[in-house]
Amino acid sequence: MSVFLDLSKAFDTISHEILIKKWKIWVYGVYLSVRKQFIEISNTKSHFENIKYGLPQRSILGPILFLIYINDIKHSSTLSILCFTDDTTVSYSLQIIPELYNVMLVD
Repeated sequence: MSVFLDLSKAFDTISHEILIKKWKIWVYGVYLSVRKQFIEISNTKSHFENIKYGLPQRSILGPILFLIYINDIKHSSTLSILCFTDDTTVSYSLQIIPELYNVMLVD
């Protein structure tokens, strides 16, 4: 059985908290700064708020940060996980169908 995953807007799903932890493991001594954003509608601006998810779009660093974030996904499960950019396939094989469903749902 295989499950095919396509992260819609993959860069927008990245948790800054998790990424910073992984960044510190992979690249010692380099830290990401806190980014802020606001919304403007009809010349009225909201307060600045911290951005907790997502990567800068159309940046050189974005794809590198995404790879650091997703690189260890293969080690997070006993299932077979294959990745290509933001497409992921999760697979497992068993002869007993009810057990196969259970493994795919639990793991």
